[in-house]
Amino acid sequence: MTEVARRDLLDGLETLGLSTGQTAFVHASLRSLGHVHGGAATVVESFLGALGEAGTLVMPMFHDFFWGGAQQVWDRQNTPSRMGAISECLRTWPENQRSAHAPHPVVAVGRHAEELAACRNRSDFAFDSPFQRLIELDAWIVLLGVDWRVCTMFHLLEERVEVEYRQWVELSGTVVDGGARRHESYPFLQRVSGVANDFGPMGAHLEGAGVVHEQRIGDARVRAVRARDLYDQTMRMLRRDPLFL
Repeated sequence: MTEVARRDLLDGLETLGLSTGQTAFVHASLRSLGHVHGGAATVVESFLGALGEAGTLVMPMFHDFFWGGAQQVWDRQNTPSRMGAISECLRTWPENQRSAHAPHPVVAVGRHAEELAACRNRSDFAFDSPFQRLIELDAWIVLLGVDWRVCTMFHLLEERVEVEYRQWVELSGTVVDGGARRHESYPFLQRVSGVANDFGPMGAHLEGAGVVHEQRIGDARVRAVRARDLYDQTMRMLRRDPLFL
């Protein structure tokens, strides 16, 4: 198992292309790196160091909300992330900001954190969602030790074109915010039973188009693509073949 220090992470992220003032939306596996001195906190510190005080680090903090039925409860302040140790670490980082959309919330630290958390989108990936704002910011979409299958931004494209293998449903449950409880319902574009996604071919297309930066950090393969490149290339493929994803 490779030993990984903060300097290794910083060097790798800078070689990948991350620099001060930028925004990064990160899917990450701590285990994939090897043995990281300082654990998840070192990874968060490294991203924040690479992005600088003017940058913004964003991660998903999804928690399978609503899949258990209307009795599900999501507490904006207290429900832990189920997206890995690094995501959970950022969720509790000083000055973190958390969005309020229970099915697909994000956590952010940095310059744009407050505006991302202030989004009040109803559907997961609407034009007023944090994910749309990440495209407008041309954020880096970073896959650290994980593959294209977990890349949430592809779901924005599916919602945007309303792919035929998904259908709109209403998901409901209880949201707790600042101690106040309320019943909420959200429109969700749910995949039709028996249909599976495969984002691998789109990831391979992006790599072949030369828009993906890649770097090895410790034992992890790390890939990064700008949000606008991902959006434009994927939309082009969906116009050719609506079932491509």
